[in-house]
Amino acid sequence: MYWPMKLADEKRIILAFGKGEKRKYFLQPLIPGAWETILVRTSLDSLTDWHKKFVELFVPLYDTGFTTLHLGKRSPGIRYLPVGQSLEYNPMALPSDRLGEIFDQYHDFAVGLCQCRMGAEIIGQYCGRPMENCITMGPLALRESEAGHMRRITLKDALEIKTEAEASGLVS
Repeated sequence: MYWPMKLADEKRIILAFGKGEKRKYFLQPLIPGAWETILVRTSLDSLTDWHKKFVELFVPLYDTGFTTLHLGKRSPGIRYLPVGQSLEYNPMALPSDRLGEIFDQYHDFAVGLCQCRMGAEIIGQYCGRPMENCITMGPLALRESEAGHMRRITLKDALEIKTEAEASGLVS
């Protein structure tokens, strides 16, 4: 297999969009990005030794606080365009009974295992809380479920999963 394809399709350490000769490859940030993309899946059984080694190396590195070393010192990976008006900002976690307000605008949903709790499981620090509750919506839900990385679910399923997560002390 051509190495960029292997890194994108098997390891998921880089991103790929398109098919055939039109396929383009992109670097993604380590956080958020590579951590979530590499580990998103429906079963711990699909983790390879490579994935486990990635977690074993990454978690101690993350714990050093390295992600804050260059805050404000480089160009952001994502740029924005000013719109000439204030936007409402809500910095709080939403209780599960309010998630319907957000979820109602989508038709497609998928769920996978929580990457953080998967990582904790690999290094022997699992908290015992539900693991299958990382939900995505819209086109990404379709793409991830079609690729087999997440399981397709309904709006009702998504709301039930988030209610169960909240009852276990997790925050959406």
